[in-house]
Order: sequence, then structure tokens, then C-alpha cells
Amino acid sequence: MTTRRQLVATLAGAATVSVAGCGLFTGSIEAEANPARVSENARSETGYTHQRTRDQTFEQTVSTGDQERDVSLTNWLSEYARTPSGAPDGAAGFLLFSTPTISVGGQSANPFEQFGEKRLIREVSRRSGRSEPDNDLEEVGTRSVDTLDQSVELTQYETTQKIGGQSVDIRIHVGSLTNDGDALVIVGSHPAPSQFGIGDESGKIDTLVRGIEHPTEP
Repeated sequence: MTTRRQLVATLAGAATVSVAGCGLFTGSIEAEANPARVSENARSETGYTHQRTRDQTFEQTVSTGDQERDVSLTNWLSEYARTPSGAPDGAAGFLLFSTPTISVGGQSANPFEQFGEKRLIREVSRRSGRSEPDNDLEEVGTRSVDTLDQSVELTQYETTQKIGGQSVDIRIHVGSLTNDGDALVIVGSHPAPSQFGIGDESGKIDTLVRGIEHPTEP
């Protein structure tokens, strides 16, 4: 089972793109993740539609021990959405973010691996174009869901978010795992059960998580 406080904990023991050797501590590191997606069956069962899958380049200088390295990562983001009855357009969303796991001299060189869950939620939301949460994230529970032949722990948070110009009470589900050398971040969100007279959408999020496919073609 994966831990949930930091993505770096999830990556313990994972396959990484490793760079070692004295002569390699110069120059930049480039690595590309593989996209992830939700199966057609899971989308059909939940009513979510695929919005887009796109690559995103992330560049940053990172410190590894007493060395500094320029890192260029090609990440992938797949976006899905659903509009529950009575809710603003696209009020429910499901995001899959994949980023390569890399290390230099035995130390992680991917900044995303150091982010805690709350920062991951904001980073992935911002990169998708969905608005970030308006307020602090209040943790309200956890559960485990099986996907890609492993178990991922999803943490649930409650907050408010601007959707279609409205301030909506929402529930966010976040989890992370590694597969085939990539770190995958899952962020699902939907109006809280008290909003718009809808029921609990958590079961749909679980179905989408179970339907994750990785690696896939763009």
C-alpha cells in the first residue's frame, strides 16, 4: 500500500531513471513519462468524458548533494469531466498526472516527488486549467482502491472551489502510485453530497481509479 503524506514516500523502491558516475554530474537531465488514461468501460459506467491528454514540459535547476543539475521533465496530464444533474458544467473532474521518476547519485531529482498531497492537488489543478481550491483542505477520510495490480490509498478532503462562477462545496480525492518507472498522481473532485441534491460520487471515483491504464500512447 502506498503512503499518502509525500509522493517521495510512494517512490521508495520504485524503478527510476538513474544517473550515476563522476563524469555524469554535469549537463542537464531529460526524462519523459508515459501517459495514463481511464478505460472506455470505466468512462462509460461513470458518465465521465475525456477532455484532453497533453504533454507538459517542466524545467528546473535542482540540488543533488553538493551538485546542481538542470532537469527537463516531460509530464502528461489526462483530464476527464462530468456534470451531475443541477450542477455547473464540468463540476466533477478526474485528473491523471504522470511524471518520470529520476534519481541522481541515489537522490531523487524530480521536484514533484517532494510535494505533499495538498500541494499536489493545487499543482495538478492549476496545470489542468481547473480552479484551485479556495480555502484550506480539510481531511475527512481515507480508503484503499486496487488499480494496476496494486493498492492505492485515496485521501478525501473537503473545501470550496469556484465552478462556473459559483462557490461550490466540493470533495477531493487524491492518491499516488508508481508504475513502469513513472509516478502517477490521481485527483478526483465533485460537489459535496449536500450540493445540488446529488448523492455521494465517491463510488464513481473508485470506478475510474480501477479503470486506470498505464503506460498508454498519447
